[in-house]
Amino acid sequence: MDTKSLHTLEYFAVLEKLESYAAFSASEKLAHALRPTNDLPLALDRLQRTSEARLLLSKHAEVSVGGARDIRPQVTLAERGGVLEISDLLDVKITLESARELGRFFAKQEQDYPHLVAITAPLIPPMGLIEAISRVISDKGEVADDASAVLASIRTQIKTAHNRLQRKLEQIISDPNTTRFLQE
Repeated sequence: MDTKSLHTLEYFAVLEKLESYAAFSASEKLAHALRPTNDLPLALDRLQRTSEARLLLSKHAEVSVGGARDIRPQVTLAERGGVLEISDLLDVKITLESARELGRFFAKQEQDYPHLVAITAPLIPPMGLIEAISRVISDKGEVADDASAVLASIRTQIKTAHNRLQRKLEQIISDPNTTRFLQE
């Protein structure tokens, strides 16, 4: 369809409205890129997806992407061998949990929403990935002591050194020879 026809039909205004309902930036970009098609099977598939989505929203308004975030930058960085910050890993974990919940929901609804199931099936995260992140990073963003053997050893050494320093300070403070200097 030519641009003039799209403007006459106020197609771009409809896309803007659709974009306003998007949960995050990736969805906005997908909505913005939508264009009419001359391909009948593709058009019919899109209509079926839309019908299923409307039915889903009318029957299960509570279904959502949860706390999912746009983690494309983190994925790109990780693919390049980059190091993710703790906050990035928490975003990945939250998004994977959301994907897992959507996958579980749609796995039970395959008869009612076959087109939506086909969209969500690849979103289900690999087994153990969420748990692996949870084992090493708490929800508060703290790295667990046992995240690695080296880290556990270092943190044990730090605690031991801290306790020794604490005892030494207590000895100095309680020593009668140094008490008068501390008072001054």
